[in-house]
Amino acid sequence: MLEFDMDERGKDSSQKYSYRDPPVSRRELLALTSGGMAIALAGCTGAANRGESGESGASTGEAFTGALTGHQSTSTDIQFNPYNITLETSTRSQTALFPYLAVQSLSTTEWIPVAAKDWSIDGTSLTVQLLDGFTWHNGDPVTIDDLERTLKLSAHMNSYMSDYVESADDITASNDTTVTVNLSSMFNSSGLYSNVFGNIRIDVPEAVFGSYMEEFSDATTEKERDRIRKEVGEFNWREPEPHASGPFELDSITTQALHCTQYDDYPIAEVQKNIKRKTGYDLSTYGTDPNYSEMEYQLSQTRNKVTQLAISDTLDGGDGLDIDSKEELQQKFPQYAEYRQIPTGYGTSIMFNMIDGAHADAWRDQRVRKAFAHIIDLEGVAQQFYGDFTDTRRRFSGLTPVLEQKLFDEAFRNSLTTYDHNPEKAAALLRDAGYTKDKWWIKPNGEPLKATFQDQPP
Repeated sequence: MLEFDMDERGKDSSQKYSYRDPPVSRRELLALTSGGMAIALAGCTGAANRGESGESGASTGEAFTGALTGHQSTSTDIQFNPYNITLETSTRSQTALFPYLAVQSLSTTEWIPVAAKDWSIDGTSLTVQLLDGFTWHNGDPVTIDDLERTLKLSAHMNSYMSDYVESADDITASNDTTVTVNLSSMFNSSGLYSNVFGNIRIDVPEAVFGSYMEEFSDATTEKERDRIRKEVGEFNWREPEPHASGPFELDSITTQALHCTQYDDYPIAEVQKNIKRKTGYDLSTYGTDPNYSEMEYQLSQTRNKVTQLAISDTLDGGDGLDIDSKEELQQKFPQYAEYRQIPTGYGTSIMFNMIDGAHADAWRDQRVRKAFAHIIDLEGVAQQFYGDFTDTRRRFSGLTPVLEQKLFDEAFRNSLTTYDHNPEKAAALLRDAGYTKDKWWIKPNGEPLKATFQDQPP
């Protein structure tokens, strides 16, 4: 495959895996518990009706089937402009068609280069080098101008790059291989890399976005730039060909599915060599051909349809499904389904409207927020949402478990405040904040604190 989720195995030659013999069983269904996720699909070959049947119901076909839902659930909704404000792009199809600059390992947290050869931060200057060998699907080379355009448009559109520069003019191609970004201030490199590398792909070809870039360059007022932003935000880019640049190229979009085929000139070998140079991971034993040559995404307007596709042994992977227990996993899904815990940071938490809205004045007081952390039965809420797949945390560092363990020693982790279910402690915090108890808790301004919590975002 062309997208890597690396761990320490890549540094131990005795534990490498063949590219055509992936480290998970073919067509496995993975159940995961982090943050209440239930079941995820992660297979490697096509369904049995597209190839010879293999062991455990697995197929030896060379197609991978996933699903597109939400904004990409119908063929008329599929579009590839990452800045469209009404029809969001699908991360799954975009990743197949356009390469990331780098991807982050969930197990080690380090950044694995893909389209970026190298990068560095020197004070308030970020430099990104482009790896040679990438081409658009019409054969034209991906150049440093394409990388510059990609980063500039993000800044113009008030997207990820805009947080780090005063204007798009601070992003320039300093030579044929390097883009230099003059940062507006000193930034934490972890956050910068997450926003830049974790969200930006080479997906702004000149033939599609060049005219908008010229308009941005000529604009002299913010009103003009807002007009151009509106035009870009409303632009539906329906056909990426021949202007995609990733490992797969678009073959067709029907009312049932989006279909892609392998792009033969994708520089897998160059990416592997650069990964070894940059990180030490040796992926040469994976080979330079994907273990499937086609990708098909079934268009699914409901989550129930995705579940049924998984139960019927149609999907290979690439999605998450809601289930309530291990028993349901065993009873409904194919017999080769396996339960595995995946280290990740996804989950559910309580969000307080501290800027505006009902009782915003109360939520701004840290003591009140702490009180609610002691009042709410997190285990009970998690059980209602996620059934048996529940992992609640009452010690909050603001980091994922992987990062927390990587960055802090055990003594520091144990020093963090633990928010156990303790109504008495909550009451003490509210009284310290000036609240009094009658029938209801009364705020210092005499208003009762009767808060309604939403179980879904507005």
